[in-house]
Amino acid sequence: MKLNQHSSCQSKFNRFSITFCALITVFGITLLTPNGEAGIYSYKDENGKTHYTDDLSKIPEEYREDKGFRKHKEARKQSSSITRGVSPSTIAPIEMPGRSNGGAIEVPLIPSGNNYLIDTVLNGTVTARLILDTGASSISLSKEVAEELGMYAASISAKRTFQTANGARQSAIFALQTVKTGNAQSMLLEASINDTYVNMDGLLGMNFLGDYRFEIDRGKNLLILKPLTDGEMEWGGKAGSWWKKRFDTYNEYIRNYSRGAKQLHRRRDPKAVEYKNMADYYKDVKMKLEAQANLVGVPKQFR
Repeated sequence: MKLNQHSSCQSKFNRFSITFCALITVFGITLLTPNGEAGIYSYKDENGKTHYTDDLSKIPEEYREDKGFRKHKEARKQSSSITRGVSPSTIAPIEMPGRSNGGAIEVPLIPSGNNYLIDTVLNGTVTARLILDTGASSISLSKEVAEELGMYAASISAKRTFQTANGARQSAIFALQTVKTGNAQSMLLEASINDTYVNMDGLLGMNFLGDYRFEIDRGKNLLILKPLTDGEMEWGGKAGSWWKKRFDTYNEYIRNYSRGAKQLHRRRDPKAVEYKNMADYYKDVKMKLEAQANLVGVPKQFR
């Protein structure tokens, strides 16, 4: 997941007391979180390139009235390949697939209007047909797909506030143990549950695509994925820099959410519970990442 720049309580503001510092911390954490989902939108930039996103606020205003701007509804895949009775917490240890000799993985894409759909296996048990969305910061799943995975929004305490076309809304988030498309697989990727999706499985966003250098071959309808680094030692199919970045990201989220929870608690702000739940969520995900790192022997300098 990519980190956005976050604010800090600068010394010149100390006279405004703990209350103002708490507001700055909350704002900083908000900047670190991904923007939210609404519908599925596409627009063409001045170079004629089409962009897809689930967040209306990411589309420059000059493109929203342009003839290249569209809101989409995509058909949900009629049948999912489901292995029932398997809890995400009991998935077998991850074994990353080896890459091809050329280092590139080619994954078939399914054209659908101005979008591409891609068959994706979640937690090794559920196949979902997701919209390939380079404008979405993270994976977003429909309520139906999440429930096939055994994840029910009402029972998930970690919830993030997303900005949508209809205002702010909260969505439950959870970590997918594995996300696989073709022979490309990543682990412990965050997904949100969007109960507004109709007749669609969800979005495959940048928290998966960002693990690779990728390009789209529109002539052959292929997603081409290449490793971010060449010739580096890998553990569990990921280079040391990948592991280091993932641990650093979780540590930063834990620090910021924990600090925000404490400051909000001192103010008796009910949002303190939300921040504590998010801190606990990232502590749990980091613990799972640590277990995987131990399993594949990741050296300490990359943790």
